[in-house]
Amino acid sequence: MRLIALLFLLQSSMSTARDDGPLSADDMHHIRQRLIRSLGLTRVPDISQVNITDEEKAEAYGLYFARLKENENQRLDQEDDEDDDEEDDEIEEKMLSFNASAVRIKRSSSRHKLSKKIKALQSKAEIFIQPTRSGKIDCNKESKKKCCRHRMYVNFTHLRMDFVVEPKGFEAYYCKGKCPRLYNPAHAHALIQSTMNARGINVKIPKPCCAPSKLSNLTIMHYDENRKLKVTDWTNAVVEECACS
Repeated sequence: MRLIALLFLLQSSMSTARDDGPLSADDMHHIRQRLIRSLGLTRVPDISQVNITDEEKAEAYGLYFARLKENENQRLDQEDDEDDDEEDDEIEEKMLSFNASAVRIKRSSSRHKLSKKIKALQSKAEIFIQPTRSGKIDCNKESKKKCCRHRMYVNFTHLRMDFVVEPKGFEAYYCKGKCPRLYNPAHAHALIQSTMNARGINVKIPKPCCAPSKLSNLTIMHYDENRKLKVTDWTNAVVEECACS
């Protein structure tokens, strides 16, 4: 099961309006364990025993910001669509305005300076946490209940993942909607399946279903099993685009 599907299950389990009823305690435990393993962890970090210095925290924030900046640069390099240049230019301008030396932590820094450094890095990091993407793939009035991307904000505290320090939450999104004949096929197989269904060649062949067609990673800072801060790219945590497959 994909990570985004696990997140959706946990998020929807908090709703009392689930058609198939709430998840059991065993289901919740199983899903949580899979989420933990997806981060490369073998067990849930015990943050009650954390003893980390301001210097270590500031250094971790520096690494976190640097990773966010690196990943955003890669995203901009891979961007093929030129329609949203103004958005990207604004992000690049903010990136350039932040001196790279800001992520280097001097070991002689005072406690007060370290605290200010941490707050500054937290503020700068927010620029790069899921910058606004094109709204073309999101649901709107023109979607008419067809397959599109819906918002789904995930709070790590609600998922009982208190060992995640940054970000506090994120937009994971999910895909939902109808897949009319030949509508937005994700690939050749979806196109073939849609055609076979439409022609009634085999009544057992269903229409394609709305599902993520493009996912991206989420950079997070969290404690590991040794109660040390670590920066990890959480693979396939965010839905970028939806299609019928």
